[in-house]
This record gives sequence, C-alpha cells and structure tokens, in this order.
Amino acid sequence: MTQEITGYLPWTDDTAMACSVFRILTKYGTINQVELAKEFARNAKTDPQRGYGKGTARLLFTYLYDAESWQEHSQNWWGPGVGSKGNGSAMRDSIIGAFFGLDLARVASEAKLSAQVTHWHDEAIAGSVAVAVAAALATFSLDVGRFFWSDILYFIPDGEMRSRILAVADMEDRTNWNVIGAVGNGGKVTALDTVPFALWQAYQALTKNLTFEQVLDSIIEVGGDTDTVGAMVGGIIGNKIHPSKEWVERTEKLPPDIYCYEWSWS
Repeated sequence: MTQEITGYLPWTDDTAMACSVFRILTKYGTINQVELAKEFARNAKTDPQRGYGKGTARLLFTYLYDAESWQEHSQNWWGPGVGSKGNGSAMRDSIIGAFFGLDLARVASEAKLSAQVTHWHDEAIAGSVAVAVAAALATFSLDVGRFFWSDILYFIPDGEMRSRILAVADMEDRTNWNVIGAVGNGGKVTALDTVPFALWQAYQALTKNLTFEQVLDSIIEVGGDTDTVGAMVGGIIGNKIHPSKEWVERTEKLPPDIYCYEWSWS
C-alpha cells in the first residue's frame, strides 16, 4: 500500500549534486571536470546541510581551494592510487542520460567524466555509467524492457559491478528481499551494493506498470541507503513515470539564490 504523503519533503545531497551536473552540461555542453569540481564545492559550501558524506564533504572543501588539482585529489583520496568507490557519483548522473538521449556512447563517456571528479574507482565509474545509460533508455527508448539490461551491460567492463548487474538481470520475478540478499541495498554506501539494486527497482517500475510512489515505497521497505537508491531510481524513471501532483507540491523547492543563478568562479 502506498504511504500517505504528509508534511514537507526535503531533498538531499543527491539532488544538490545533480543540479551541479545539469548546470555544467547546460553551460558547456559537456562535463568540464574542473568547473564541475568548483560547482560541487561552491554548492556544498553555500548549502552544506544536505547530508553529504564525511569523505565527500572533505573532498569538496579541498576543491574550494585547489579545484585545478581535482584529479590528483580524487585519484588518491583514500591513499596512493585509491579513489572512492562510494555511490555518490551514480546518485547524481541520471541527468546525463536525459541530457544526451540515445547517444549511449556519449552518455557513457560523459558519465565517466562526471564520476572521476569525486569517485576515481573503476567500480564507482561503472556504476555511474550504468545509471546514466539506464536513464537514457528509460527516457527515450520505445521498448525499454527488451534491451534494458543488454544495452547497459554493453558499456560495463568486466568486474564486480558487471557481475552484480548480470545477477539482478536474472532476478526479474524475485522479491526485494531476494535481490538485496544477493547484491545489497546501499547499506555499505558503495556503488557495488547500491547501483544493481537501483537498476532492478527501475526495471520493475518500467516493465510492471508501477507508479512512482509504489516504487519509492518498495525502496523504503527494505532500508539501506534509501535516499540514494531513491535518487538513482527516480532519476532513471522520472521522465517516463511521474510522481503525483500532491508529491510534487509537497516537495521542497530549489532555493533560487543558491541553485538558480548566474555565477562565475573567481
């Protein structure tokens, strides 16, 4: 049963960072990595109470003062040659799929550029690519269910992310609990234990005539990193399956003085 929507529905760092990605895409037509690092840092400083993870918050603080060296920081954030494998890049990058449409090779390459700015780890990058490609398919494909998994997997290299996506692709008629038992629900806050479950939830919504609220309820039911899974799934399906008018009316609106502005880095 869909839960009653009551009160004020705030958004989190997932949306804040997606706004940054969208602004850079609309300004440059591509992911300008230096400018994206600056944009992330500026928004996190101006509007910090969005639930940024501690590691991400520290990284973005670094970018306030040294965004030009973003690559060195991202590649070595958790030690020499160890970038973040968290779920924070995939949570924001569905917007790339909606922006570039069915040019899936472009979607994949731009998602990689976006992910690298904060999550320079092969599995995190693969997760970002998977979500962005899924969003493009959900938004523009006329037969999304038929090629959903194969089109995503085409862009995912061999590795654990690919193995987990393959696993959930074969679990079409299983339950939430079966799926999270196999691949996780975001509780570890990594791309590996978040993206496959999010893709499975999005596929269920797109092929089983679920409402936006039903699929979000399904995500909340099993716990884990619910806002991040919800951001991924909502970003993938949102242009095809819309939230109710009541939901939209009760959702927090973007502060115009923070996210809707004309601004240049100085």
